[in-house]
Parts: sequence; C-alpha cells; structure tokens
Amino acid sequence: KYPHDEDGIGFFRVEQIKEKMGTLRLYFSFHTKDKKAFEAVQDIVDKTELDSHDICEVTGKPGKICVAGNWFKTLSEEVRQHPDYKDYVVFTKDMLR
Repeated sequence: KYPHDEDGIGFFRVEQIKEKMGTLRLYFSFHTKDKKAFEAVQDIVDKTELDSHDICEVTGKPGKICVAGNWFKTLSEEVRQHPDYKDYVVFTKDMLR
C-alpha cells in the first residue's frame, strides 16, 4: 500500500530514467484516485520524452538523433563535430533498409 498525502493527490515515484534509441524514457508510479492529476503527469512525461528527440543530450541545445554502429544519441551539430563523437552520423529513414 502507498501513502496518500493530506490533499488526497497521492504518491508519486520515479522508477527509472533511461535513454533508449537516443531518446529519454521515464517510468513512474503515481498512485492516486485523481484521474485528472494522473493524466496531467502522463502528458508532461509524454511531452518530455517527445521533446528529447530534438535536444542534445550533452549541451541541451537543439539536436538530431545520430547513430554510430548500434549506439544512438541525440546530438547538436557542434557536439557531433567533437572528436569523441566523430563516428556519429545523423540518423535517416534510409538507414532502416
């Protein structure tokens, strides 16, 4: 059983934060009877995950999903030019074939 606060909003816990295929993934528990509160949190998480497709994971500047072998990262052009990321190329749909 999870505790509820005095306002009845519920119990929120981040279970995991990770990167998958160059984008953010956030897994959480939110035990509440307030359906609107749960949907609001889910909307924020969904938007954040979607936004991470376009945000460099190194600088926070605009970026693109890049790939090197089987490794994916979202990188800005500036970071991609750095020697540490020289093997990364911008991912395109053509690469799926």
